[in-house]
Amino acid sequence: MKKIEKYIPELLFTASFFLLWWYLQATQEFTFYNREQEQLFLFDWSAIMDRYSVIGGLSLLVAQFFVQFFSLPLVGSLITAVFCSASAYLLWRTLKGFGIPWWTYPLLVMPALLQAHALSDRYWYYDGLTAFFFAVLFLWMYQAWLGHMKAGIRVTAGIFITFVGYFLIGPAIFVFSSGICVLDLVNRADKPCLQFFSVAAMPASAAFAIQAGIIENLQRAVLPDFYFEELIAPSLLIRLAWLSVPLAMVLGALLRRCRFKGAVSLGLLCVLAIGTACLALCLWKSSDNKTYVSLRLQHDVVTGDWDDILECREAVKGNNLLLMNYVNLALSHKHLLLDEMFRYRQGSPMALCVGGEGSELIHEIIVLQASIFYWLGDVGGAQNKAFDGFCGSKYGNPSMLQMLVKTNLIYGEHEVAEKYLDMLGKTFGYRRWAEEHRRFLHDDDAIRADSELGRKRSCLPDDDAFTNGDAVYSNILQVLGANPREEAARDYAIAYLLLLRSPELFDAFIQSFPLKEIFGDIPELAQQAVIVFHEKDLDYCRSLGVSDDVISKYKDFKLAFQKARAAQKSPQVLKGRYGSTYWYHYIFSQNQSS
Repeated sequence: MKKIEKYIPELLFTASFFLLWWYLQATQEFTFYNREQEQLFLFDWSAIMDRYSVIGGLSLLVAQFFVQFFSLPLVGSLITAVFCSASAYLLWRTLKGFGIPWWTYPLLVMPALLQAHALSDRYWYYDGLTAFFFAVLFLWMYQAWLGHMKAGIRVTAGIFITFVGYFLIGPAIFVFSSGICVLDLVNRADKPCLQFFSVAAMPASAAFAIQAGIIENLQRAVLPDFYFEELIAPSLLIRLAWLSVPLAMVLGALLRRCRFKGAVSLGLLCVLAIGTACLALCLWKSSDNKTYVSLRLQHDVVTGDWDDILECREAVKGNNLLLMNYVNLALSHKHLLLDEMFRYRQGSPMALCVGGEGSELIHEIIVLQASIFYWLGDVGGAQNKAFDGFCGSKYGNPSMLQMLVKTNLIYGEHEVAEKYLDMLGKTFGYRRWAEEHRRFLHDDDAIRADSELGRKRSCLPDDDAFTNGDAVYSNILQVLGANPREEAARDYAIAYLLLLRSPELFDAFIQSFPLKEIFGDIPELAQQAVIVFHEKDLDYCRSLGVSDDVISKYKDFKLAFQKARAAQKSPQVLKGRYGSTYWYHYIFSQNQSS
């Protein structure tokens, strides 16, 4: 039995690793994908020295080195599970020396679980996790090499490691300094109270950093706020998570006298394991599902997985305008926007592209707008948003840098495009893409012949024109003025006018861009709009390309509507047959909004 117990911690470590891997994959798959999009790790010595020569530079370097691989399926959850389970195992090895029983192992997993959960907050930096791991690693090294030495050596080493560790990993060194205090007290080491000088070394280091102007305030200097987005305060749970390590160590020390054998030990292990599982479930339930859905849709846009967007229940069944931007973009990419848009809750023109005051400060909206503008052929608007999206991200955004490459190639700005390609060429995930696009440098013929870049170049206006920020419709008119056959721009223009419910603007558009002459036919939703705006002049409707079949359908709808209104029935009786028509949307959505 003793031989079996000897290997139980290793078995528990393996089990906790696979369980954490599954848990993280189930709860944070798209969070990890998003984190890869929030940085650009360059294999360039000068760039590495410049970025990581800061307080917490070691934890930041390790974090960003691994995060660059998160674009690969399963890798983000795998690497994070390794860090978390290794932290729990190192805590176990640290406490093993003073006789902690093996069945307390799940107790030591809880601090790592709290760190893993903190990552579900998109504003918590990944270097917060790597800093925690290094702090636990330093704690284990201290116990293994210095734990049994004299007080003077222990205290001197503790102060030194705390001071150096603060500049290597940041305020997370508190986990180390508080941990060695607990170790000396539990081990009844010589003069354990002197170890409080190690704890004091952390605020002393923080005071130096503040005085030197390296860190701006006390909160960021000593609290987990250091690893959180500036100007935003982390939750109380994140702020208290570090305290779970010394608390777990104290509880483990109190339980070391509880010696049980056989089934009792196994039962206690199961109780603690169930407690840890319940904690994981509570943390899962407390996560922000709306933010996670948004991260999923952002990933789908980057990877071009339009089917997954249309399968996202939260997006297609809700009435969130921002999420509808993703749905409509997916419909447009699948050439279904003017066939199926009214199968979803559109609301207003902002369902096509969210904007307005303050939107230029929200990174998610900027990146989404860049993707929408580029798809529509608004190259200037896409370039403007891509630049803001790249520079607005603290450590760069690779997909926005790719868009800057493409837009500059379209404009013929080859030197600028080459500069961006050089940056992408120094990355892991985008090196091949950069090499493939180098063939377009200084070769306008190759750009014009390319199915994507050549098509977007044909959408450039003949004369220099200003991009009107979030004025999507006016920008689309510029695109159609340069290339009236740009289908995506046409569909968005018609969809915008349908949601705007403006007969005057719709008629002006039809007169400026006669759809039947340009495309050979008129989308049925546009025909439905013509009838709504000119139902008293069906001959005029026919002259614009409205078919007799659509006119017949409208008469059937109007008759059904009159019967339902006379019977005082709910509009829902018409939704099954007519809910995807513009007629239904125009009448009932307008009434509901008023």
